[in-house]
Amino acid sequence: MTCPQCGRPNPDDHGECAACGASLAGGRTLTSGPFQATATGYAATGTAGAGSGTATPPATAPLSRLAPGTLLGTRYEILSVLGEGGMGTVYRAQDRELGRLVALKVIRPELASRPEILERFKREILLASQVTHRHVLRIHDFGEAGDVKFISMHFIEGSNLKALLEREGPLPLERGFALARQIGEALQAAHDAGIVHRDLKPQNILIDRDGNAYIADFGISRSLAEGGTMTETGAILGTVDYMSPEQARGETPDHRGDLFCFGVILYEMFTGTLPFRASNALSVMMKRLHEDAPTLRLARPELPPWLSAVVARALQRDPLDRYQSAGDLLLDLERQRASRSWRRGALRTAVASLAMAAVLAGAGYYLFTRTLAPDAAGGRPPAPAQAIAFLPFENGTGTPALDWTRTGFPALVSNSLREAPDLRLLGGDRT
Repeated sequence: MTCPQCGRPNPDDHGECAACGASLAGGRTLTSGPFQATATGYAATGTAGAGSGTATPPATAPLSRLAPGTLLGTRYEILSVLGEGGMGTVYRAQDRELGRLVALKVIRPELASRPEILERFKREILLASQVTHRHVLRIHDFGEAGDVKFISMHFIEGSNLKALLEREGPLPLERGFALARQIGEALQAAHDAGIVHRDLKPQNILIDRDGNAYIADFGISRSLAEGGTMTETGAILGTVDYMSPEQARGETPDHRGDLFCFGVILYEMFTGTLPFRASNALSVMMKRLHEDAPTLRLARPELPPWLSAVVARALQRDPLDRYQSAGDLLLDLERQRASRSWRRGALRTAVASLAMAAVLAGAGYYLFTRTLAPDAAGGRPPAPAQAIAFLPFENGTGTPALDWTRTGFPALVSNSLREAPDLRLLGGDRT
């Protein structure tokens, strides 16, 4: 049985989800066409209280479903159920006016009857419609038919990323990179439009029959410009398995929270497992707050080190240490190397500069004291009696701007040491 709240599989005889504690009553997986009727990208989400598994309200009375053949107004004919969530039910429907298939998200009557909820919901639809990208699920319109309120969306014939991973396991690198590129580009488009998704997870990434990915369900997204959402202050938003540490603390995340979620998705795509695992949702959240994510290669040693480093940076607990944009992450995937965060790079550069200054100061002091020290017998500096050699230098900072130190630093110091009358400098062939 699949949990309608967080999408985690559970034994059929369980009454509550082992991951998020949500009720499993009436949550059986219903198959209609190529989609599962629970935990798909078409599920309607809302808000979550602290400790819940995903951003959906507590289970309420079972939804009264619209029967196949039902007409909403004169335009939409209900064909089948695609999914259910806290906000309502999603149907596959025929748009009789335009002659096309659509997905209709029908809002729960008890929510649709509350003006403040409806107005906030409409605003969220407006936010999602501002993101125009070929890999973002398109929202067509908000409609009403009598007391029924619904949203019409583009219909994707296929499945979602979660179902794909459960069916096929870890993805081959080439296929994983193709999906990562599409998801990252769509995420960058959302962030460029000032929209933060806040519930990015494989269940919200639809995969069509040609293998293309589409980010869906901006139900709890927020505008960076306005700062408003349809959720209450202090609510923990997102899905426990994928949320960022700042979301787990109840803070309002910016676009870098989405990048952490993207990192978890990449980890799962290439390993077939999650980086943070525990017996309950609270333990998962605590791991996220206090532990670094394990590297990809611990789960799959055959993966390239650079890919492990890219995902590790995306999963940094501090947003300043993560990638600062989806575009930066995709650039590293393209060139197959992980760049360092600006803060860690600056720290390494500062440490290297300080070490270099200390060596130069030590060499200068040595030259000063030895060249001025008189010989006890004749008042002259002693004859050269000591030899010094330089071992090869390496730039261990990972910062290309410091590559000059490999040859420049030895040359700089050795030129000064050659002026010392009591030192004999060995050539490079003697080291």
